[in-house]
Amino acid sequence: MNLQCFEKYLSSYPEVVDFVAALATPSIAFMALVFAALQWHTNRNRLRHELFDRRYKQYETVKDFLGNIGSLGKMTPEAEVAFLQATKGMRFTYSKQIAEYVDKKVWGLAVNLTLYNQELEDSGKIEQGVAKQRAAIMKEILYELSNSEKVFSKYLQLRH
Repeated sequence: MNLQCFEKYLSSYPEVVDFVAALATPSIAFMALVFAALQWHTNRNRLRHELFDRRYKQYETVKDFLGNIGSLGKMTPEAEVAFLQATKGMRFTYSKQIAEYVDKKVWGLAVNLTLYNQELEDSGKIEQGVAKQRAAIMKEILYELSNSEKVFSKYLQLRH
């Protein structure tokens, strides 16, 4: 079938040509809408994945910090700096409750451990029960090390 025959065929059925022309614009609009919806869905999943990556990195920092001070029995200056830098902005990636948990509970345990370690250097303080208080802090640190997964688990899930 050549082009002239095709033109003759179409001119004999003008209502078909009008019908196809009328459907062309809505069909193109519908296809554009489908592509936009697929693109929105893909971007939404990408953003979820990026948020998960940021959250997991901060979670690992908290877990490593607790493990570090739990095994060494003290907070090193390097661990302190790394922890403070990596947990900055947790209020934005997690929630206010998680940020307060990290600031008050985890950081508070590390600061208290440092204070008790300093007090242990004074022989007069040992008799006042500082060693028992330090031991209680160490138990709490080890408990929080195992509890941290439960605290963070709500936020460390990819839902697609």
